[in-house]
Amino acid sequence: MRYPVMILVLLLASLAGACSTFLLANDEEIIFGRSYDFEVGDGMLVTNKYGVSKSAFMPYSDVAATWVSRYGSLTFNQFGRETPQGGINDAGLVVELMWLEETTYSEAD
Repeated sequence: MRYPVMILVLLLASLAGACSTFLLANDEEIIFGRSYDFEVGDGMLVTNKYGVSKSAFMPYSDVAATWVSRYGSLTFNQFGRETPQGGINDAGLVVELMWLEETTYSEAD
């Protein structure tokens, strides 16, 4: 029963003009999905190991955040190895880039 619902959600998401995410969960499993509505070429799946020194890309700051990765992860990268658009780590945390053209942000403080 849940798989026809997931297929319907995927079909509807492909018709939308913005990225979409969904989560289906029960006592036994969790299914996460997303649409990626940018037609700008190929992407790649990247396996990231734990224990690797990293630094953030900070275009508007002279000081970049640095850290050592605590978890391994699998990321979807479209513009290079260190610029993921989303992914999941081996503890199950999912982070995804979402885009909506009409979004506005407050000034940085």
